[in-house]
Amino acid sequence: MEDGAAKRARPVLAAVLALCVLGCLGEGSASAATGYRLAFGSVVNGASTEGPTIIHGHRAGTSGPMMADQIILNEDNSTTTRANIGQLIYEEYPGSTSHRHWHYKGFVRYQLRSVSDLSIVRADSKAGFCLSDADYAPDNCGYLKPTALEVSEGLGPDRTDYYSPNLEGQWIDVEGVPPGDYWLLHWVNSAKEICESDYSNNAAAVKIALWPNGYGVAPYFTVKQIVEPFPSLYADLSPPVDCGGGSTPTPKLPDLVQRAPSELSVTPVADTPPAPPPRARLRRPPRPGSRSGSRGGTPCWRWPSASTAARSTPASHAGG
Repeated sequence: MEDGAAKRARPVLAAVLALCVLGCLGEGSASAATGYRLAFGSVVNGASTEGPTIIHGHRAGTSGPMMADQIILNEDNSTTTRANIGQLIYEEYPGSTSHRHWHYKGFVRYQLRSVSDLSIVRADSKAGFCLSDADYAPDNCGYLKPTALEVSEGLGPDRTDYYSPNLEGQWIDVEGVPPGDYWLLHWVNSAKEICESDYSNNAAAVKIALWPNGYGVAPYFTVKQIVEPFPSLYADLSPPVDCGGGSTPTPKLPDLVQRAPSELSVTPVADTPPAPPPRARLRRPPRPGSRSGSRGGTPCWRWPSASTAARSTPASHAGG
């Protein structure tokens, strides 16, 4: 949890209303489209009052998988290693100069869910994330090192990991999804691989009306509600048994805070989609009133007024 309103990154949360008309996308874009992508920015904060998230990858040889350990910093500055919590994979996207490094798999999940029963309608195709805080990832997650035997990455307290819309995997395919209301959900550490001090703030969502004027007709969506945090989707909020609760030395567990999806847009895509914009690197949360959420090259979006996006929490949701 952040300390003070200035560190809650509310301006990023506010940047969620995008009403893209065909003029935003270029003449003939819709007629040439073979599908539609719902794109969005992703923001995860490391709470300022808690410990860092530190991931260390290792393998015995270049042909084997890169296993991930969580390194927990303790109150006495010693460390505790939780071995083999997941995997890192080396990803090299065609045409990208920044995404040629090691990603921690499944750090955040993106899902389009039914409003009525929270069932998953569409899921993301994102493989993993580089937690590129320079204090814990001195070589940018093993940049240009596909044969590395060790890789370190992480996210410190009061730091923010931000991915811009339409970057590799920063979208969900909504081709053929029927018109209606849906939750666009972002969920950090959904598998509880990482020990944290608080799992209740790991999900956030916006409710959108998709195709309000009919399938494929602009404006393609409107934002109806912002929920941050989203009611827990975990069956159990308690940490895994090996997270060191009550042990000596006392662990300084991290607290990963998921922010609501930002900078939304729906874009018609042809057989060869445009090249993604460069990733905006790790930064501190913006100050209130700033417009830093606009970085990343979203085709068309604007700030909502208080009347266009009500911030409230649904009465209840089933756990799972």
